[in-house]
Amino acid sequence: MTTGEQQLVITEMQVNDIKADKAVAGDVRTFQLPFRIRLSDKLYKVLN
Repeated sequence: MTTGEQQLVITEMQVNDIKADKAVAGDVRTFQLPFRIRLSDKLYKVLN
């Protein structure tokens, strides 16, 4: 089974376990997804 292509606009995230709007290199970022991510999946950040 594969995840397939999914798109999501992140509206809320946590940086180092604290709700935040921005993150920098080295921070641990966490956000909720409405679908499952598997270890072999690849995530991409798309900039407009």
